[in-house]
Amino acid sequence: MPDEPILGTYPTGSFIGTFSFKVTVEGVNDPFDGFTKISEIKREIETMEWKEGMGRGVRKALGRMKCSDVTLERAYQGMDDFYGWFETCTRETDKRTVTIDFLRPNGDTVRRYVLLGAFPKDWVLPAMDATSSTIGIEKITLAVENMYQE
Repeated sequence: MPDEPILGTYPTGSFIGTFSFKVTVEGVNDPFDGFTKISEIKREIETMEWKEGMGRGVRKALGRMKCSDVTLERAYQGMDDFYGWFETCTRETDKRTVTIDFLRPNGDTVRRYVLLGAFPKDWVLPAMDATSSTIGIEKITLAVENMYQE
């Protein structure tokens, strides 16, 4: 039996945690701090299927590439530049480049995802509950045309 790595023997510094990240939007000087959650970042290639002649098999080919929407969550702080960007998009097209940096505990960037042609398509104000003591979380959903990883 070949030597196989034993689970748990890899140094933890080689893994990328999902708990430390930074979001930056083109045209805004400061990164948007305070995001507590980002939905999965998904890129997929559609497949085209067809059948040839009397064959029983289905052929497949590469189709269009598409990116899923990305939802950002953070503590509600009232109106700011991000909400202003959403308001601008209700009147005109304002697509921007958004970067999401996965960070090591010391703040160094481990991996960067660049979202191209992004714009806010949905902004959700947190539900209000006078009997609760929790922080209100706003949700901002970005439509994304394309993305790549650095």
